[in-house]
Amino acid sequence: ALPQVLQNDGSHHIDIAVSTVTFEVERDVIEEQLDQWLQDLLWEKTLCNSDGDPMNIMRMKGVLSVVGESRRVIVQGVYELFEKERSTEWHDQPRLNRLVFIGYNLDREILLQSFKKFCL
Repeated sequence: ALPQVLQNDGSHHIDIAVSTVTFEVERDVIEEQLDQWLQDLLWEKTLCNSDGDPMNIMRMKGVLSVVGESRRVIVQGVYELFEKERSTEWHDQPRLNRLVFIGYNLDREILLQSFKKFCL
């Protein structure tokens, strides 16, 4: 017989409603506007998908290029909490914003357009 830990009683499943969205955007972000956008997205949940359902971010991570900052800014979030920290210098590497979101009711195009509108 299999050890108890290896037996599958069928009670565990993957939630297909959870999805991942990623995007890259050129141009530096304005940090104060980024902070407000993240607060609206994570705390207020004001951003909705095309069906009108609020996007619910479970996890997010990104590397950002911020106006006036020579270093990468790393952003991480779990549900309503997020933090930013300065990382390594960009030097002569392309300054790109790269973000990954995991959550419910995500809509890549709406997230991307919202980011461009409010953060750049």
